[in-house]
Amino acid sequence: MDYLNITDELLIDGISRTSKRFLRHQMDWLETRWNADGGFQNRAGGSDLYYTDFGARCLALLGAEKRSYKRVADYLATLTAAPVTVVEWFNLLNIRRILTRYGDVPVTFKTPHGISTNKNPYELFLNALCLGMTGENPQTLCGLIFEIKDIPQTSLLAAWAGYLLIVEPDKRDTIKTCLDAIAAFRHTDGGYLAHQGAPQSDLLSTYSAFLTFGITNRIRMQELSETARFVKSCASPTGGFSSNPCDPETDVEYTYYGMGLIGLIHSISDSIANG
Repeated sequence: MDYLNITDELLIDGISRTSKRFLRHQMDWLETRWNADGGFQNRAGGSDLYYTDFGARCLALLGAEKRSYKRVADYLATLTAAPVTVVEWFNLLNIRRILTRYGDVPVTFKTPHGISTNKNPYELFLNALCLGMTGENPQTLCGLIFEIKDIPQTSLLAAWAGYLLIVEPDKRDTIKTCLDAIAAFRHTDGGYLAHQGAPQSDLLSTYSAFLTFGITNRIRMQELSETARFVKSCASPTGGFSSNPCDPETDVEYTYYGMGLIGLIHSISDSIANG
């Protein structure tokens, strides 16, 4: 499964159906979080690789002009230290993928090998994605097992499901059990809890769950309207999205989740309506 490009297509196709006014509003906000060095701001205001990855994803969702991607490439050129964690490698590889696919901006660097210790489902999922982006076979990871009962978070369950869909898609019973476990975190506010006992839903958990269900065609029409209300409650009038309705701080990561969910809702709604 070409997980990343399938995700892009679902999100971009859906969000393109929203109003130009909404897209312009979000682009104007994103510009306020784009530093002069070409990187995107973390919550402290500085540029870093993690937030720049999310910024590049936002540019793709918003249909940014190709020259915008050159600014991101300029930021990558300033980086001197090689990434050492699987998250950093994924960020770097994904930015390269986005710049190449949407901006026609070539980015070259030495690609990693053996970049994850696979300590949890999230690392394993990212490692599978990284191997795919470097032209290696994610099937080399086949056989690594995590017990679903030992995965206490929605985003980790979604990562485990993502790994299975990429590397071991024939394990249909395990994938179904994983999807059932994710569904148990759905909250009455229309979103998904990070874990049992969390006071309210958050956009990361909701995005992770909804994307997994969207890719596997497991969403009902009623859920779309409920989740749309939750996403709207996380949007700031001045642009951007926060993690939940009680969080006053917007940032680039959660804005990607918010816009991504809007795209997913539109795409899935059309898919359901068309049978």
